[in-house]
Amino acid sequence: MSLLHERAEDLPPACRAPRLDRVLAVVSGAIAAACTWLVAAMLTIMLVCVLLQVLSRYWLHFLGGGPEEIARLCMVGAVFLALPALAQYSENIRLDVAQELLSSAAAREWLTRLALAAEVVFLTVLSVLAIDFVQTLSLSSQRSPSLELRLYWSRMPVPVGAGLGALVSACVLVRRFLVRGLLPASAPAPASTDRSTLA
Repeated sequence: MSLLHERAEDLPPACRAPRLDRVLAVVSGAIAAACTWLVAAMLTIMLVCVLLQVLSRYWLHFLGGGPEEIARLCMVGAVFLALPALAQYSENIRLDVAQELLSSAAAREWLTRLALAAEVVFLTVLSVLAIDFVQTLSLSSQRSPSLELRLYWSRMPVPVGAGLGALVSACVLVRRFLVRGLLPASAPAPASTDRSTLA
């Protein structure tokens, strides 16, 4: 099977705008992949910092605040930068129970679209509020106790992660609306809200 044929099979069988669908897939996929690597790096750094903190406390009998602060910053960053990766696979809002209770494929699809729309609205509001909070915090001279970093830097992952999550969720939502046909009404309920179960 050729690579061109494989790429054609990746598209939905009845897509209204295949090119737009492909662009949205590439954009959301690239954002999710970049955030996934960033989260993996932050988790690794956090693990190393925690190990250094334990070793310095119990073996060297020296307690430094630097590794603990770095681990805390990485934890906050990993939580919010994971939002785009979760949004790419519709894992932020899981509707497994509701999906299994609905017998109609059309009803399951519209329930998924409604959940994605709610997710876009929530993440957009969160990013706007977070931007306002970070801007207010940037006007102050508060710094972290150990690393002497401006406090607003530690809050930057909140608006960035929420904004990128809203963008990825919007891409996934638009891609679902580009699909003309739905599953037959007699089809079994999908195990998750991931688009791959409907393609």
